[in-house]
Amino acid sequence: MKRFFIRMLLAMVALIMTSITDVFAQSDSDIDYEAIIKQTVEEQSAECPMELGDGMVMRDIYIANKRMVYDFQAPADILEVFESMLTLDKDAASTFFTESILEGGDAVVFLFVFCVNANYGLEFRFSTPDSVKSINIVLSSEQLGKTISDKYNEEQLEELITNLLLENM
Repeated sequence: MKRFFIRMLLAMVALIMTSITDVFAQSDSDIDYEAIIKQTVEEQSAECPMELGDGMVMRDIYIANKRMVYDFQAPADILEVFESMLTLDKDAASTFFTESILEGGDAVVFLFVFCVNANYGLEFRFSTPDSVKSINIVLSSEQLGKTISDKYNEEQLEELITNLLLENM
């Protein structure tokens, strides 16, 4: 399950990292987070479908309802795990999913910051190859912001983002 999240994260992080140098050149108040998200989603969508291994395919990335939507094809056993988690406790499942995504490192935190600043959420749509089974996991902008503020103070976040930007110049 962890390998699945890591492969998914690598694909997600590519979205924001492609525009990182544009952000570095602007002052904080001049950054149009929404425009950058839209541009990078459009660019990355052109690269889909992306094979992620073990039967996982990222079919598309698009924007809907102020969310970055990741559309995955996944084996039925992965969807069954998600389904059972969501049935038991939806909040705990969202927390687990968010925590798993954060294991992707500083670039994922950067993605969360972009989403929060643009007032965007994240949505992950998983369906089996035959589309018989599907699961949607939605993380609101508020959930992303709370996750960031629970883990980082402002100084830590600023240092993390500065280091990430410098590494990718």
